[in-house]
Amino acid sequence: MKTRGFTLMELMVGMTIMGALIIGTMTVFSETMSGFYRTKTDIDLASQNTLGMQRVAETLRGAYSMEIQDSGNKVVYYLPLKNVAVDPTTGEKEYAEPVQSDGVARSFTVANGQLKDDTSGRILAKKVVLSDPDPASSQYNQTYAPFQLTTIGSRKALSINFITQDQVLGNKRYSRMKTTVIIRNSL
Repeated sequence: MKTRGFTLMELMVGMTIMGALIIGTMTVFSETMSGFYRTKTDIDLASQNTLGMQRVAETLRGAYSMEIQDSGNKVVYYLPLKNVAVDPTTGEKEYAEPVQSDGVARSFTVANGQLKDDTSGRILAKKVVLSDPDPASSQYNQTYAPFQLTTIGSRKALSINFITQDQVLGNKRYSRMKTTVIIRNSL
């Protein structure tokens, strides 16, 4: 009578193949999760930068005047004065003619790794760094000014530049955003 079963050699070969499959699957899974976390961090940083920069740009686009303070880490701005009466056609308060400042100083500040709207106290972006952290950059370890006044043609403009940094799986990830806003109500 013959008994059926596996020999020791067959069991060893089967277990080796199964072990190789499990190790391969775990390696692929690990690399996939690492890629996911890197991508998630990149998206979070870019999203945060975009929202913060959009808020600053939209607000400053309508400014009457502004000045840069604290080596470019703070922008103080004034909005145009609006009429007390509501316009019957638009239902909104229109700018006073001639255009002039409302006299209320407002500001955005980059300090302690945060972009903050000083008027509302709201934090618009976190993990903002003030020196270029990317070793591949030509500006590596150099300090930059988040806010810089400039001109485009005969118009005043403001350059806004943010670099945010985060750490994921022991590696640093960076997001850079830069835009220039033409100040439409300035003289």
